[in-house]
Amino acid sequence: MKPSPIERFRLRCVRLAERSVPASMPRRFLRDARGGATAIVAAAVTVMTVGGTALIGDHLWLVDQRDTLKSASEAASIAATLEIHRQLADDSSVSDADLEAALEPVAKRYVLLNLAHLAPDRLEQAKKTLKVDLQLNRKGRTVGVTASADLGGTLFSRSLPLLGGYEGPEATVARAGVEAEAPPVEVVLAIDTSASMFKDLLEKPVSYASRDKSRIAIVKRAAKQLVAILDPDGTNRVAVGIVPWNQEVHLDSATASEWSSKGWARYPAKRTYPVPYISDLGKPIVNPVVDTLPVSPPQPWKGCFDEHRIRAGVASLPALTETALFEPPSAAPFAQSYFTPEFGHSYRCRDASEKPANALNSCLEGDPDKAQDSCVGGASRSLAPLSTDRTAVDRKVNGMFPTSAGTYSAFGVLWAQRMLEPDWKDVWTGGGIHPVDPETPEHAEARKAIVLLTDGEDAARAPISRTDACTAAKSRGTEIFVIAAMHPNKVSGELKRSLRACSSMDDSEYPSGTRRPDTTYLFINNATPETLEAAFTEIANQLRTFRRIY
Repeated sequence: MKPSPIERFRLRCVRLAERSVPASMPRRFLRDARGGATAIVAAAVTVMTVGGTALIGDHLWLVDQRDTLKSASEAASIAATLEIHRQLADDSSVSDADLEAALEPVAKRYVLLNLAHLAPDRLEQAKKTLKVDLQLNRKGRTVGVTASADLGGTLFSRSLPLLGGYEGPEATVARAGVEAEAPPVEVVLAIDTSASMFKDLLEKPVSYASRDKSRIAIVKRAAKQLVAILDPDGTNRVAVGIVPWNQEVHLDSATASEWSSKGWARYPAKRTYPVPYISDLGKPIVNPVVDTLPVSPPQPWKGCFDEHRIRAGVASLPALTETALFEPPSAAPFAQSYFTPEFGHSYRCRDASEKPANALNSCLEGDPDKAQDSCVGGASRSLAPLSTDRTAVDRKVNGMFPTSAGTYSAFGVLWAQRMLEPDWKDVWTGGGIHPVDPETPEHAEARKAIVLLTDGEDAARAPISRTDACTAAKSRGTEIFVIAAMHPNKVSGELKRSLRACSSMDDSEYPSGTRRPDTTYLFINNATPETLEAAFTEIANQLRTFRRIY
């Protein structure tokens, strides 16, 4: 059997020691046994020290190389894990062989990116010798990576004859794997469903034949990609909610009936119209009015809300405080929305003496057929609270469609935040473990986020501004991602500033604020369907964090 490197080293030391004693020395050693023994031992120790130092130095060097490749493998494992979500979202039936073929270049690229600090000759050697093996976990949607490569460099022990030609290992090997983080992740998609979502990114009308180019079609595809990457279920503790919004939000019929029976949604005696007039030039005139409504509703309630609440028997706007905005309906019932709140409308008709100069008004008094005109779509456009049922979430995304209504993004933000509020947990049917309370120790690291998608400015002055709504939600610890579903050429400077202020981009840093390091919260450069879809994918990848497991 071939001697081990250490055994060869010992024998080499003995032979060198023997050869180092001249023929004339034995008699002298016999006269001075102590001196002779000491010389032999000194020679052997010197040789062993040199060789041992070489082996120790080389061992430390190899450990450093292994750690370097280990870090590169970890980066490759995370990158491949993110990529497997995209691949399976596009085609869940893709074969393992095709999946590996798609993932291997990603893993190799990330290994080499993390070796870029090596000297050019060593990096070139690593590129030539790099081998990557993948361990796929389709169910868990994670990818382990084993990487081996010759990282170049010279082992000191290879140059010492006394080690008998010891070569050392030819390649360094490292293995890495990841799993999803355990803390809960709760995300609500607040999606604009105003009439302009039927247009394309350049605000051009879309024909039926090219409907897949409409903003809503692109957004639905992108939202399903995000859901696929997050993969909500009870085991990974990820939950997703949906808020389709325009100038109102909508409950499904069963929930609307339950809220009515519990007194959480009531027919109001009065309501405020923030912008009931438009000028003869078609611009809104800011002149809020309060109208007394008929004693009885004109028709059954269809389940829509604007931002009115019932306080002391009067439908009024809540004060701009966290408490008022996010009180559960048992504490402050919502006013059922019967008459559209868009600008230029109010309930009562007014004569010329009552209206501002140059003002026009489309009144709803005496025309009950116009009541709840914008409250259409039924369950397909209703709110969907946090769910770990991916199939149900996908079904809700598929059902979204625009209606002939205006843009009031504050409503989307406020209702999204209400889904994330622990005090609202019992409001929704089938809520399960969500929403969690981050004040409890086991949920202290829970991550809550709103993804707000809008395609422009609010159509008129809403009772609560987008900025106020976003500020209130962020003060609750919620991260806000904002996406503009429009070409960047159509994003004015004012709109850009408003969307940035709404997002967590300029918020103070976590944990006192909501902005987390290395996270992008604003996506407004969406010139193509691909860039708009990529925005959702990037958000999902930023929300789904991983940790090493080996």
